[in-house]
Amino acid sequence: VNGNDAVMLTFQKQSNFSTAEVAESIRKKSEELTSQYQGLSITTLMDQGVYIDIVVSSVLDNVIYGGILAIFVLLLFLKDIRPTIVIAVSIPISLIFAIAMMYFTGVTINIISLAGLALGVGMLVDSSIVVLENIFRYRSLGLSTLEAAEKGSSEVAAAIFASTATTVAVFLPVIFLDSLAGQFLKELGLTVTYSLVASLAVAITLVPMLASRFLRKTPTAAGRTQAQSRMQKYYVRMLEFCMSHRAVILAAVGAAIVLALLIFPQIGEEFLPSFDEGFLSLTVTLPGGNTID
Repeated sequence: VNGNDAVMLTFQKQSNFSTAEVAESIRKKSEELTSQYQGLSITTLMDQGVYIDIVVSSVLDNVIYGGILAIFVLLLFLKDIRPTIVIAVSIPISLIFAIAMMYFTGVTINIISLAGLALGVGMLVDSSIVVLENIFRYRSLGLSTLEAAEKGSSEVAAAIFASTATTVAVFLPVIFLDSLAGQFLKELGLTVTYSLVASLAVAITLVPMLASRFLRKTPTAAGRTQAQSRMQKYYVRMLEFCMSHRAVILAAVGAAIVLALLIFPQIGEEFLPSFDEGFLSLTVTLPGGNTID
């Protein structure tokens, strides 16, 4: 190894232990042995624990960046810092709730579970935005903050519950798969489900409470009508076109479905996508009789 005589050791963990934790223990023991025995040198040729740490850290960063970008997008559309703060507070609380459920059900922090949380971040704010917008609407109609929060949230509670339930119904059955794909995706389905349940609980409890405290100054209904954005005007025109040209819209949707069915067999199939692990392993076998040099 590196031109020196060496003994090569390979460590493999048992299936019910964490690769990252076992690798960290080996690294600590290696440092302890090299300091204890003079002349002993331990060189790590490959450490999957470091790779796992890098990937987990990268996915965790994406979760954080996704939450921050979601807040900026909300600020761009709401154009008001107060409702944006309400939604911004709901994101970390929902994530903490989801992580707590992961802990009590034995789901570890890994690439798959973090991917589930990353998927959930975008959906965390859906229910909260619906509740907040309805509260905002009642506030603009002249209701007090408490009345607007109570009426606005109760009016859409059934709708957001149904919306959340339909998404959970897609992800949750994954945990019952017995195949290898089920073992891969079980924690993804659980974390997405936990995120959605947490976001629903926050949307119907915390968001109305915060809205009743933060939405003190809200424009009147007349002011909101005058302040309609260009996007809203274009949307109304588009709706009018769709309603008056139903056959064209249905034909376009039907054509899109047929096109999807036609190209689906051409996409190709594989078990896992190819990815770059960030290291290169090369094995060279030379003809007999060659020297090491």
